[in-house]
Amino acid sequence: ANYKMAFLLMLCDQEEVAIDYMNKAIAKDPKVDTNPELHQYIGFWYAKQGMNEEARREIERAIELAKLQGNNELAEELKNYL
Repeated sequence: ANYKMAFLLMLCDQEEVAIDYMNKAIAKDPKVDTNPELHQYIGFWYAKQGMNEEARREIERAIELAKLQGNNELAEELKNYL
């Protein structure tokens, strides 16, 4: 539930709260970490904050998840942000 809440919070421009929910969800059960778009949005938010290392980490995770899901188009698109 925390992971889905994190995605919804990102869509509502509640990034800091979303990141907290995402981290709690992954800490509780790493298998819930399946949404490349969530990592993409968080990566973009980190980049806007000037937090480049965190942004890169999130975009790399988004690429990894996209590839695992066979979404090579998204993975290739995200490489442009590294």
